[in-house]
Amino acid sequence: MGESVKASSLSLGQYIRDPRNRSRILIVEETGTQVFARGLTKDTSKFHVFLSNDSFVERVTNPTGEDRA
Repeated sequence: MGESVKASSLSLGQYIRDPRNRSRILIVEETGTQVFARGLTKDTSKFHVFLSNDSFVERVTNPTGEDRA
């Protein structure tokens, strides 16, 4: 489960749901004028997003073992 937060409130290492594919979990790798997040698992690491600080995303506090694989 997660909560909707503004991208500007995210910090490095936090987890979010991919806005384009809700089943995919991403990890925040860079913050600043934009937020950059990449897929968490080996299979999804090729997926990434750049988010504006004004956009809203779903922050995930406890990704399950399946999400982390």
